[in-house]
Amino acid sequence: MKKKVLAYILREKNGVTEILLHRHRDFHEAGYQVPGGTVEENEAIEGALLREVYEESGLNDFDMIEKIGESWLRDEKNKTCRFFYRLHINKNVPDTFEHKVSGNGEDAGLVFIYEWWDIKRVPELAADQDTYIEFLTTQ
Repeated sequence: MKKKVLAYILREKNGVTEILLHRHRDFHEAGYQVPGGTVEENEAIEGALLREVYEESGLNDFDMIEKIGESWLRDEKNKTCRFFYRLHINKNVPDTFEHKVSGNGEDAGLVFIYEWWDIKRVPELAADQDTYIEFLTTQ
């Protein structure tokens, strides 16, 4: 069984709750996504979450980290449990920025383009990563 973590990173700006999304600079067909990735063997779930967020966005130092749900995916080869988290950040993060993915994973070296979206106007996310977006808008 694989384990994945996904991060809904939120901020408040001008009275609007915004979520941080990214797209691949060179692979537009990948669509909009949230930071996340695979939990390594013997790694704690929250540790994997923070590592993946940092590798994919360069962000750390969150004010709040809260697990909001999990879902299961199954294909012919694997069963995957995805853990969804809400993270809140207060420090100043640019409205848009690029980040070169670090670490040793399959995305290492790719460049992600980040932008903040009004939580009520989120586009469809790749691979059903928007599973818990509705939950965020009712909080």
